[in-house]
Amino acid sequence: MKLFVSLFSISLLTACSTGSFLDVSEFEVDVEKYLSCSSAKKAYAAALDDNGVWGSGFSYGFPTQKLANKRALEECETQRSKHNIQAECVIYFEGNTSVREL
Repeated sequence: MKLFVSLFSISLLTACSTGSFLDVSEFEVDVEKYLSCSSAKKAYAAALDDNGVWGSGFSYGFPTQKLANKRALEECETQRSKHNIQAECVIYFEGNTSVREL
């Protein structure tokens, strides 16, 4: 049985007079939770909208990186769809290695 955990975060934030923004500190906490898992075959995906809405998903404990990536994207897509996030879900971490700039 595959062990996996999904972490979903959704945040809608508004800025003072400049419009909406992504609360970097909340997003960093989400990433830190992911990085604290000790599994080698894990993945973190997120959808980061320009208007400050974001969703994420992560997975760990899979036999291959490809399967971990697939599951993280599926979890992210669930959040993206549920909260009408316009941005696409993309993989940001494979294992503890950043594969895309945040």
